[in-house]
Amino acid sequence: MLMTQRQRSKRGAVVAIALLLIIVVLVMVVLLDRDSAKQDRAAAYAASSTTGFTSPYDLTELPTDIDLDTIREAAFLSISLPSETGELTSYGVSADVPAAQDLIDALMSAQELDADNVHSLGASSGSSPESSNNGAVAPSLVFVLPTRETVTFAVDLQQGLATRGSKAWRPDRDLKTLVDAATVRPR
Repeated sequence: MLMTQRQRSKRGAVVAIALLLIIVVLVMVVLLDRDSAKQDRAAAYAASSTTGFTSPYDLTELPTDIDLDTIREAAFLSISLPSETGELTSYGVSADVPAAQDLIDALMSAQELDADNVHSLGASSGSSPESSNNGAVAPSLVFVLPTRETVTFAVDLQQGLATRGSKAWRPDRDLKTLVDAATVRPR
């Protein structure tokens, strides 16, 4: 049987359409696979990014109910004070410096105030520095342990109080003087 010209044209058209469909399907598979690979790379990047990834340089705040003796182990103190313009100034002080040791000793021997006294004095309570009503940043003391754990106190230098969580302490010595001594820059 001989194929006629018309039958060969029909058969050629069918083959061309079939080839075209195969090419379209292959292109779709390649594009979908490429998109999937892009999503996999994005997921792998997100998994290895610093979000959710702990670093040996991360700091961890200890719970508010720890024993104050823990600050004896501090490697250094970070003291944050607002300047006269309200900008935050931070000081890093080695725990080996006598002024830092004086601060540690004063807090370790400080008298804890009961909750009623804390509220009647209007002291801010919290384990981190808080903004005061006028928008200024409250001073803070952060004791950084060699284990990269921190113990943070909000301080009220006018009233001589250090607060952490719902607890407050009043050192026997003047807290403002102690902080000033620790933040004096050498000349």
